Amino acid sequence: MTTRHLAGLWRPALALLALGVAPVLFPELQLHLRFERTAVLDGQWWRLATANLVHTNLPHALLNLAGLGLCCLLFPGLKNPRPWLLALLLCALASTAFLLLYPEITWYVGLSGALHGLFLFGAVQEWRLGIRSAGAIAALVLGKLLWEHWGGMEPGTAELIAARVVTEAHWWGGLAGLALGLIPPRRFNWAG
Repeated sequence: MTTRHLAGLWRPALALLALGVAPVLFPELQLHLRFERTAVLDGQWWRLATANLVHTNLPHALLNLAGLGLCCLLFPGLKNPRPWLLALLLCALASTAFLLLYPEITWYVGLSGALHGLFLFGAVQEWRLGIRSAGAIAALVLGKLLWEHWGGMEPGTAELIAARVVTEAHWWGGLAGLALGLIPPRRFNWAG
């Protein structure tokens, strides 16, 4: 991947960091941006997007940014930043919109659901481009999702981010990324 293409991916990543850290510094801002089930059902639909931009604390924001940076580094064959940003947006919306199916989930913040989708999106696209190592990435992400589904969790994550890890968001973001990854590469010029 060229420096120009990395810059095209890192600028949005840094913007996401700034957006994610601001509510950590100003907690009252988080209350107006996070996914809150009752607020969304009352018509505050913007929360489906903005919930992905806010975090519980600085370690949470930095973990999500590290995941975004790792995604940028793992998929050097995908050079056009526009499809990545579109995939990130759609995975983010899927990861929060489908939380409405779970009445017990009253609030959610973070980018982790969208990141699971972005990893699967990139892995499927690179696999289709003939980069076979991408299959291992997809298998790891799918394995993580299955582990979480059956009750496994990374030790200490909930304590680190000071909140319950909403694995349901991981599932829906992952499914969205998988579906987007199946779109033919030439359709969006993923590699060009």
